[in-house]
Amino acid sequence: MSRSIHTSTKTIFIVILTISVIANILLVKGNPNALTGTGDTSKLDAVKAQQQELIDVTIEMQQQLASLTQAYQNSQETANQTQRQLSLVEQQRIALEGRFKAQQKELTEAKKTIANQQRLMRAGVLGLNQDVQLAYQEVLQNLSARLEQRYPNSLFRQTSEGHGVIELTLGDLFEKNTVTLRDDADQLLAPIGKTLMAFPQAEISVIGHADSRAIVSELKNLYPTNIELSAARASKVAQHLIDSGINPKQISVIGKSATDPVRTDYNSEAWNLNRRIEITFR
Repeated sequence: MSRSIHTSTKTIFIVILTISVIANILLVKGNPNALTGTGDTSKLDAVKAQQQELIDVTIEMQQQLASLTQAYQNSQETANQTQRQLSLVEQQRIALEGRFKAQQKELTEAKKTIANQQRLMRAGVLGLNQDVQLAYQEVLQNLSARLEQRYPNSLFRQTSEGHGVIELTLGDLFEKNTVTLRDDADQLLAPIGKTLMAFPQAEISVIGHADSRAIVSELKNLYPTNIELSAARASKVAQHLIDSGINPKQISVIGKSATDPVRTDYNSEAWNLNRRIEITFR
């Protein structure tokens, strides 16, 4: 539209210039001898004819000029209307975007509320449902009877709230100074995974623990801190449980480094006990 208006303006300018030229030519009407130089009648008649023709052309151009002027004014009004419409549409878009963001925020908050309520409901059920607590107690006793002889440092216990806790030392799970599970780690993790599969509604946390010493092996290149290393080992165990059939939505992974030691002694026995994987379910 702006290009059309520009073209019309240029045309108007050309028409005005043409009219100016014609007007100068028409000046000969008052002095015909200026054209003939001799006053010859036949030549004068020819000039008059030319003058009349030019007058006709001038009238036609004036009409065209008026038409172009009107078209220009119409185009300008259309442009103004279009600009007002665009401004209105932009205001509507901004208002709609604001409402959309507000609804998104409300939806996010609603999801958080629902998730929190679900967690509270599950925690409440486990805290109050005696049958579930007894079921946890039974499976923990079975696991302990089955595994404690081969894995004497493993621990199978229940919290005061009734949650199940399984603690496994890193030496029973991982190759020394690595995040690679031992070839026989499945002999320890398989019965645990099978047990947990019996509780599809349980929330399972796999927590990695480390001792308080700094990392000095080549692992430092990949895991500069104990919290990263403990989380990496917990992830390995969690993935093994998922591969055994546990729903990944049930499992969360945490790396606690040396923040929750079993023993605070500064010796190899304490270090071995503190370096562990803890599996909780509730």
